[in-house]
Amino acid sequence: MRPTTITGHLVRFRETWNPVHAFRATRLIVEGGRVPELMYGAWCLALLPPSTVVPRAVEHLVRQVEDNLSEYLRQFLSTAQLAALYGDRYAISDLPSGFEGTRTESVIERDGLLLVGEYGDQQSRIAIVSASDCHIEPHYLTDAGVRHIHAMHAHPDDPQGIIVTTGDRSKRLDHWTLDGHRLCFESRLRKHFAGHTALAALNGQLYGGTDFSSRPNYIERLDGKTFPFPRPAYTKFARSFHTAEGRWLLAISSELDDLGNHNVLSIFDTVNQQFVYCGLLPALKAPPPVHS
Repeated sequence: MRPTTITGHLVRFRETWNPVHAFRATRLIVEGGRVPELMYGAWCLALLPPSTVVPRAVEHLVRQVEDNLSEYLRQFLSTAQLAALYGDRYAISDLPSGFEGTRTESVIERDGLLLVGEYGDQQSRIAIVSASDCHIEPHYLTDAGVRHIHAMHAHPDDPQGIIVTTGDRSKRLDHWTLDGHRLCFESRLRKHFAGHTALAALNGQLYGGTDFSSRPNYIERLDGKTFPFPRPAYTKFARSFHTAEGRWLLAISSELDDLGNHNVLSIFDTVNQQFVYCGLLPALKAPPPVHS
């Protein structure tokens, strides 16, 4: 099958050394406006080396993730799966026709509302769904660089605030507030390179994980402090974040199917602000189940 993505062409080039694939990957990079992102990746490679792991006794957390891997990996949710999970409490049937679904990292329940960030191909709406109706916020549809919503999370310092991150070319990090059944745009916290695909809050800090494929990745706090992932997570995008015991950030990193679809667990100590574990996870034999 002929590859259609940048990564697919680069993988095929490494396998065959056929320059056609290198040319096609380069063309997709230029046409997609991804040159600045690649330059930033080179800058990170030079100035943000992988972190060193400072081992701690966290074997019980590793076993917990490995024994429940399908739940920790999370997944994409179609509108039918959203209806199965939330249809008894929210008017999921009122989602607009063609709503393409969401990542589980972009679903928030708050004050009797379900907020859903769309993950589609040039579809980036945010649905605010109550028990009786559905309101659509179309703000990002007017930004040509925003292909979809990557993640959403409650703002740690604003009781009504929502953090929204986007991708792919325009990696925004924005602050919204919930006013009744409406979202109001407050401010753009980051304009570039902030399309975090995983978000989690712990001890008053919001942590985001970057989404760069085959390039350096890191955990970033809302205040801008960064912590490069150790190897082997370093060049894998952040897939999901989880918290444990009021201290540990459990970060699942993955690679694209074209690159092997391996998954890595990193454990970050939010007290000492350092990584205490990083290792490959066992292969998942079945697709992750749907969980709320």
